[in-house]
Amino acid sequence: MNTALRCRRFLYVTHAGIVLLCFSGSGAGTADPGEPQSPARVNERRASTQDPHYQRTLALYRSELSAEAVTRFIESDPTPVLHLRQSRELRNLVRVFASLPDKYHEELRQKGHLKWALKALPRQQRRWVSDLLERFEAEGEGPFRSEVHTGFVKVTVPDPEGGETIVYSWWASGEKAIRPLWIPLVRAGELGGAAFARAHQERLSTLREAELDGAVPERLWLNVPEPARLDSAVVAEEKAQSVLEQEFWTLVNAYQGRLKREQLQKLVTGDAVLERRLRKPDSVDRAINQFFSGLDKKVHTALVETGRVQWPAQDLTSAQKRLLGPVVDDLNRQAAGTGDTPPYNLSLPFGCVVGLTLVQVPGVEKPVLSWWIRSPFAPVPAWFSLNNAAAVQATGYYQAHLVQLSQ
Repeated sequence: MNTALRCRRFLYVTHAGIVLLCFSGSGAGTADPGEPQSPARVNERRASTQDPHYQRTLALYRSELSAEAVTRFIESDPTPVLHLRQSRELRNLVRVFASLPDKYHEELRQKGHLKWALKALPRQQRRWVSDLLERFEAEGEGPFRSEVHTGFVKVTVPDPEGGETIVYSWWASGEKAIRPLWIPLVRAGELGGAAFARAHQERLSTLREAELDGAVPERLWLNVPEPARLDSAVVAEEKAQSVLEQEFWTLVNAYQGRLKREQLQKLVTGDAVLERRLRKPDSVDRAINQFFSGLDKKVHTALVETGRVQWPAQDLTSAQKRLLGPVVDDLNRQAAGTGDTPPYNLSLPFGCVVGLTLVQVPGVEKPVLSWWIRSPFAPVPAWFSLNNAAAVQATGYYQAHLVQLSQ
């Protein structure tokens, strides 16, 4: 497979699902219909200080939209779904953003950033942010114990065709932290790739010397209700689980080579990702295919029931480590190609974690199954999807994985 297609096939994400990188590739070739396509162009989204989309997102976060309006909104931008269907920490981060008085939202859109010392936030908002930072620290980020700054930032992400998208993100940095952190809150669902991460890195670097904003008086912060998980997201999850229970074992049988020709043809019809992996796998595909198909039935059952299984490298068998060798070698070669030290090693006693996860992408009925790997020596993990071209090509594919892998 040419480099350009391999670039589209996996992303790196931070442990907390906020930094996004994609190794660039210069290989020529026709795009594989089973690979994720370029994000929809959003040239028209040059947001003004009024920014109606920002205002609608804020209204949704404040539970001010009707159910019908919410449904229409998330069909065009799944960002709220991706936050409000996940962990308590992410929902509370949304609550910090929603409780900020309108005057300061206007200042954010005009000035481009808000920067406070964490200790300057009111007790409740400080607790919500601190809880999230503790989750990051558990994943190896931070530490966030001294001189912690946080706020919101306006980031201009360039479009390959010459346009740009205005994104608004929460951010935090610490005097001794490895790197600043960020989570997009307005316009994140369609974004993926190196430009997104680079734009945030460059923008946040300008905040290092920026003066702190004055503390927002506690009496001005809004008392917003706790954001509920969106009904549409809950319905989608329940529906996806039902479909998954019915079809997951068929997928396992396909990877184990147990389907008759007619059954296999029916399964792969319309799913170019699955068809390519089963019929024209390269060495990396083949290794992941065999890893998945060779798992014990109890592991497959745990995966379909819980949505995720994972193993520290030391818990893998010798055979599994040998099997995944081509995958590790391929990832390390690509890291070396960008000047980074090869980060993946399955032989170290403390190091990589590998796993499989089922990701529900907004707007797609069936979840996508992805294999992933993480290393403490890499700032970000990587994943490969095993099925579901519709999900891989969907608007929210990247961000759904970012959020899922942050859990």
